[in-house]
Amino acid sequence: MKLGQLFADAAGFDRAEFVNHHPEPALVFVRGFPDARAGDEGIASDQTTELKTTTKLRLIRDQQGEMVAKMRPDSVVIFLKKRSAWTPFSDVLTVGRATIQDVRIPLSSVSKFHVTLTRGAAGWRVTDQRAVNGTFVDGKRLDASRAAPLRDGTRLGFGPETEAFFFTPDGLFDLVASHRRF
Repeated sequence: MKLGQLFADAAGFDRAEFVNHHPEPALVFVRGFPDARAGDEGIASDQTTELKTTTKLRLIRDQQGEMVAKMRPDSVVIFLKKRSAWTPFSDVLTVGRATIQDVRIPLSSVSKFHVTLTRGAAGWRVTDQRAVNGTFVDGKRLDASRAAPLRDGTRLGFGPETEAFFFTPDGLFDLVASHRRF
């Protein structure tokens, strides 16, 4: 789903309706997640071919002055749902290039098993799975096999080409609601 489509679909929702309709957290990809291509309709994400390039990037400066990708209406929204039986744990989601991951990013710069996203009592966490090109949390490289907490708006990098923002359902509603004001 594109972010612009989410804005349009949720235009009449209040917070409770939105969270009921979208109960999963989401990653909003602002860089590196391939768009659907002609012929990909109706094909599961694990059946698409690996891509070698990504889309062009528009950058803005964040509060620290660092150049970061900007969320746009064509940013891809991936709701974090269990899609693979590879890990039997309902509170663990996998991200990587391999076809068995819950979230598949078909780029050569993304490791086959790049990170896990884990839901616990204190909220969501991201753990690097010794990804060759690294995992970045708010611009800082995460040490191999280390975990970092996720909050609404946490910026995640999966190698050098892919960047996404993490949102809980409530945080995603706040993003949608802030868009309504413009």
